[in-house]
Amino acid sequence: MALATLALQAAIGVSYTWGALAPFALSQTHWTSLQVAAMFSATPAGYGFGIVVAGRLADLEPPRRLLRIGYAIFAAGLLGAFLFPNPYTLIVLYAGIGVGFAGGFTLAAGLAALRQAFPQRVGTLGGIQAAVFAGSALALVPMVTYLAPRYGWVSALGVTGAVLAVLSGLAVLQMPHLPRPRHHDEGAHPPLLAVAAQPLVWSAFLIELTATPLGSYSFVHVGLEASRFGVAAWIVSAVVSAFIAGNGSGRLIGGAATDRWGVHAVVGGLFVSSLLGAALLYFGSAPVPIFLGSLLAGVGFGAPAGILPRLSAEAMPAAPNTASGLIFTGYTTGAFAGPLLGELISPAPTGWLEMAVLPIAGLLVLFLRARFAPRTNLADPGPSR
Repeated sequence: MALATLALQAAIGVSYTWGALAPFALSQTHWTSLQVAAMFSATPAGYGFGIVVAGRLADLEPPRRLLRIGYAIFAAGLLGAFLFPNPYTLIVLYAGIGVGFAGGFTLAAGLAALRQAFPQRVGTLGGIQAAVFAGSALALVPMVTYLAPRYGWVSALGVTGAVLAVLSGLAVLQMPHLPRPRHHDEGAHPPLLAVAAQPLVWSAFLIELTATPLGSYSFVHVGLEASRFGVAAWIVSAVVSAFIAGNGSGRLIGGAATDRWGVHAVVGGLFVSSLLGAALLYFGSAPVPIFLGSLLAGVGFGAPAGILPRLSAEAMPAAPNTASGLIFTGYTTGAFAGPLLGELISPAPTGWLEMAVLPIAGLLVLFLRARFAPRTNLADPGPSR
């Protein structure tokens, strides 16, 4: 089970190579800056739809069935995009559907499987799954940056995606069967609007919404910002890899920390990390502070995904997968809006200072959320039969 869920998340993590490929898209294919931003933004937009759909289904259907459906969408999106590569097919089929919708769909299905198998360690294992999704790009970024100058960035991305699709498909075929969730069997499945109306659910949505735009904006711009200093290509790759490393470690550490210290302490830490990263990226005038700022921005971007399993389990015990889908739309909405909002507000580096208003707003939401008592949740349907 773990092999299938983690292998598929590692494959979909190819989406995080875009920060390193963006300069090649501008130079080799003369994409506009808006198209570059749209390529990134299409992924979280599709991700949000995918996790809501699968989150609802994951409280009703066996996880293996959903993972196989998600894999089929992933493979079909990549196949269509790279058979007919152009800005529109790559943005819609690759970014929006292949690694976007399918990524959210398989994340929700994977969380449901882990929740069934390891109910007491949902934060840690959910963080591991999220970390594998983001951390796989640490190996993939050097690969695509090596291939892109030699064969073109489209070919580099297409070949990498094809290899990952084959390997993850073999892993998904080996996944064992798990039963339907207990909520389906007991008939205790709260309506979608009833889940969304819970204070601990909508306040968690707002936390995710304010936590992610700064990180997604940074991911698009850190490689471009480093390249403006005229430094070697490997340094640009290192700066992008620092963001990816922070993203992956933030997911892993954030998820595990919620099992030990709870979500509120971890959320406060991730907002502080984002603000420190923004300050370094804004004031930095050399590769080293940009590298450190990129690392901290990555932590602030990744941790909100890592805390999702524990955040949703505490917010809505009666329908944790449905809650995960609704809450994570805050993450994906913020990630989608970040690059586009930054383009509208101000170009880098000024944008980092102005986008830092959002984590500050998130700290206020966190303070207000702490006042909600756990009794605001709908009743837990009780132990599994």
